[in-house]
Amino acid sequence: MGKSASRPVIVALALAWSLFFTSVHAADWVLYDDFQNKTVDVYNWKVGFSGPLNGETAVYENFGQLHLLLRAYGDLATDQGTTGADLRTDLRGVSPRGIMADIEVKKYDLTVCPENAQGKVRTRIGAMFFNKGPQVPNSYENNIWASIQLVRYAGSTDAADILTAEMYAFLCADTNCYQGTTLQTLELGKVTVGQKVQLRLEWDPENNRILGQLNENPEQTIAYDFDDTLPPWYPVRTIQLNYSVPNGQCQERPVAFMHSTIQKVWVLY
Repeated sequence: MGKSASRPVIVALALAWSLFFTSVHAADWVLYDDFQNKTVDVYNWKVGFSGPLNGETAVYENFGQLHLLLRAYGDLATDQGTTGADLRTDLRGVSPRGIMADIEVKKYDLTVCPENAQGKVRTRIGAMFFNKGPQVPNSYENNIWASIQLVRYAGSTDAADILTAEMYAFLCADTNCYQGTTLQTLELGKVTVGQKVQLRLEWDPENNRILGQLNENPEQTIAYDFDDTLPPWYPVRTIQLNYSVPNGQCQERPVAFMHSTIQKVWVLY
C-alpha cells in the first residue's frame, strides 16, 4: 500500500528533474538570429565570397529565412582537378563555442564529365575553435577547423534527393587552410532535399572533444589530444555554401548549384 501510494510522487519528481535539466540545457543556447528583418542584419553577419567566381551568388532575407544561393561552373581549359569556393555568412564579432542552426537544402545540382567525375556541393556550419600551436600570425596554420555539412558527392549512389550529414575536424597546414590533415569524419545521418533539419556543432574543451548532432539522432564525438589553450588566429564562426566542381570539356558543362535556407541560428558561449 505504501509503495503503491509513493509511486506517483516518485514519477512526478523524476519528471520535474528531467524538465529542469532539459530547460537548463536549452537555456545555455541563445537565439542569435531568426531572420525577421527585411534585409540581412549587418551587425550579426559578414557576407563574403572566397575563391574564383565562375557563376552567380545571392544572399537575401525573406519571410523569416536567410536564403543562400550559389551556382558555379568548371574550368573548360582542363579536364583535370576541380574548382572550388565558398559563399560565406560569418557571425560578426562573436566566438561562441557552439553553433546550432535550422537549415533546409531546397535544391541542388552537380553535373560532371565522365572523364573527371569528382567534386561536391554542400551547405555547412563550421568554426575555427582553437590553434594547437605554434601560432602563425595572419594565418590559419595549425588552427583546428570543425564542421557539419549537408553534402552531395559526385558519384554518390544514393537516390538523387538524398544528402549526407557529416561532421569532420581538420588540422590546417597552410595560410588559407587549403591543405591539411582530416582528423576524423563521422556520418550523422541522411537528409532529404526539402527537409528542414537542425545541426548542432559544439566544442567541449574540458573533455578535449568536438560534438556534433543531426536532429535528435545520437550525438557524435571527435576526440583530440592537442593542446587547446591557444585561440585561433582567425576565430571564424560561419554558415556557408561550398562547392568543388570538376573541370572539363564535355557535352554538358560541369556545374555545381545549391539553394539553402537558414531559419534560426543559436549560439553557446
